Amino acid sequence: MPPKLINFDERLAQSIRFFWRGQRDAVKKQQTAGRADQGNRGAVTGGKNLDAFRDMIVDIVHLYGPEGCEVHRGKTMVVLPGFFRPTKQWDLLIVFKERLLAAM
Repeated sequence: MPPKLINFDERLAQSIRFFWRGQRDAVKKQQTAGRADQGNRGAVTGGKNLDAFRDMIVDIVHLYGPEGCEVHRGKTMVVLPGFFRPTKQWDLLIVFKERLLAAM
């Protein structure tokens, strides 16, 4: 059986749509609640805007990454030392043989 393939063009298009829909929905939510941030800040402070990109990267790593590659998404497994603060919580960490490959 051939390996499962990812349609990168379609996944990227879905992620982009999710990103813009998430920003639009965050602005609407703030306006409905009667508290809108200045400028475009309301569109980006709602969180979840990059979840579809994160999920696409996770799928790519699981399908095409090296055997034994670890993907961490949970709140306790995504903390690293930061430059401006002692700890920084990331959305995604990719680790291979106890070495950090990527942080998002």
